[in-house]
Amino acid sequence: MSNRHKLLLDIRDYLTRFTVEVKIATAAGEYDLNKHAETIMIPVLNIIYNADFKNANATERKNFASLDLIDDHSRFGVQVTASNTLEKVKHTLGKFIERGLDKRVNRVMMLILTEKQRNYSIEAISKVTRKKVRFNVDRDIVSLTDLYPLISCLVDINKVMRIRELLEMEFSDIFLGDNFHYKDYENFRAQYQEKCLINFSRLNFFGLSVSKRPREVELYGIFVTPAIAFRTSLTYWR
Repeated sequence: MSNRHKLLLDIRDYLTRFTVEVKIATAAGEYDLNKHAETIMIPVLNIIYNADFKNANATERKNFASLDLIDDHSRFGVQVTASNTLEKVKHTLGKFIERGLDKRVNRVMMLILTEKQRNYSIEAISKVTRKKVRFNVDRDIVSLTDLYPLISCLVDINKVMRIRELLEMEFSDIFLGDNFHYKDYENFRAQYQEKCLINFSRLNFFGLSVSKRPREVELYGIFVTPAIAFRTSLTYWR
């Protein structure tokens, strides 16, 4: 398996986890993750679209009703939402035009954190946009699932690696300290297992033999790789 393939498999798993977590949280009426997603996705989208998105809710000092992320240079805006309905799309585009943001941004994308509907009425959306903004239903209504093929098409493997690292930091079960990286953990785990199996491959203990002789037990058969978690302030075994 190539390094690129391994990276892409990790990215696919993290995007899937992200989607599931948002769906569960939204169903429970919890929307904090939706707001957090705006920040999570900025660096990822910047790499995919070669953009320079900023969080509009932070830089504009007010909550935009239609856009969460803006790249002023490319005039590209993104709404990050867990809602996948046609009404949400129409409402977002309607507010966008109502507030005159079409003078600042000429392309809007809806990033759906859950799953898209099978289809959206182009006619209904066109009545809202009135050609004041570039909006292509197939291109500009995007789910996290849709991002995966875009990532897989990136030629620069360093960009793919960076996206994996960003998602790993947010969604991996392994929490890493400031000076401890995932590759260090993998090296440590491999060395730990190797040393255990080489130096302690056989255990002698008394009391279980009918003849009262020491019995040897293969450690290979009972060895369990420890689950190790790392946090910024503490390293512990469990």
